[in-house]
Amino acid sequence: MIITSLLDTDTYKFKMLQYFLEYHPTIEVEWELKNRSKVEIFNLIDRGRLKEELACCQSLTFSGDELGYLESLKIYQPKFLLFLRNFRLPDIQIEDNTIRVNGPIIQTSLWETFCLSILNELYCETLYESYTQEQIRARAISQLTSKLINLTASSRVTFIEFGSRRRFSKAIQDLLVECTLRSLLLSFDYQPLTGTSNVFLAKKYGIPAIGTMAHEVDLVTQGLCNTEDELRNSPYEIMDRWEKLYDYDDRVYLPDTYGSWYTLSHMPDEKFRTWRGFRWDSGDPCSFSNIILSRYARLNINSMDHLITYSDGMEVPLMLGLWDRYHEHIAMPIGWGSNFTNDIPGISQPLSIVMKVVSSNGKRVAKLSDNPYKATGDPDVVEYLRRVFEYGDRGGSIPKY
Repeated sequence: MIITSLLDTDTYKFKMLQYFLEYHPTIEVEWELKNRSKVEIFNLIDRGRLKEELACCQSLTFSGDELGYLESLKIYQPKFLLFLRNFRLPDIQIEDNTIRVNGPIIQTSLWETFCLSILNELYCETLYESYTQEQIRARAISQLTSKLINLTASSRVTFIEFGSRRRFSKAIQDLLVECTLRSLLLSFDYQPLTGTSNVFLAKKYGIPAIGTMAHEVDLVTQGLCNTEDELRNSPYEIMDRWEKLYDYDDRVYLPDTYGSWYTLSHMPDEKFRTWRGFRWDSGDPCSFSNIILSRYARLNINSMDHLITYSDGMEVPLMLGLWDRYHEHIAMPIGWGSNFTNDIPGISQPLSIVMKVVSSNGKRVAKLSDNPYKATGDPDVVEYLRRVFEYGDRGGSIPKY
């Protein structure tokens, strides 16, 4: 089985789940898989196997040891841990070319990452039938070794492993994390891997479980908004509520659900002081960084006390370019995803698939992103959001640092 532990998911899923349990425990949502690739996944994978893997997930529960680990992280409340003790995943529907989940957000949220991990691994299995496991392992290690040599040769870039949802396989992800941590690939004069978003691997290797937040919180909240003013103000109300649950180091906001320009430009000054930083996940990373750095400068805030987590399409050249440009201005942990866990020359072909909330509280919802290609949801809702958040008016109005 691919998923053998409910900890085999991203850290931010648990942070958001605790948030939902506290503030929106009864909100009903619908999740839908979106395939942005040209590959017809469901025509390639074994549907019977897919059903088996999803059924296996539904049979899983949190063990006492796993709950003890989550408790040891000191960010989860007893109420939340008690909820997890009795947690089971709800039913899930496989349709012609998609997957859907309906139910309360506190029951359905964890399905997202499990579905993506399972689909990616089943698809990758169709690509390597003529290769042995040893050949795959050797190619994966060789490729990562080359990247790490380039990454560490003339910089001190650090990164967080962010590759669970689009990994080649659970085994390859585990192998590459272990090899990097234990310097089995090459000897570093510093350790570039500072943590992982995968809770299972963080527990296994005793490294930080690191996570920010996702579009999911905005999308669920969108369905609760009854006016345009409520919608425009919703990101900041989310931040207010998040602050009541999490301390400074666990406050890293993702602002691109409605376009980062609008969200950051209208954000209250205090949020730049009381939040550790922001995550970049779409669009131009330099424009994103410039608006944040210029705001810190205007407010006389020491930007080195804050961070930007870069996490969209990270590859070594981009990682090095961003480090050269910004490491003297702001802390910049990099979230290295599928290019870390799913880049095996001649074999792997990473998919671009996402699973998003498309309905909340009985209303269709959508996200914009700073990359129009990554917008998801009902087209009419997308157009509505573009108007409300002045999406087409951004132009060149992002301040330069």
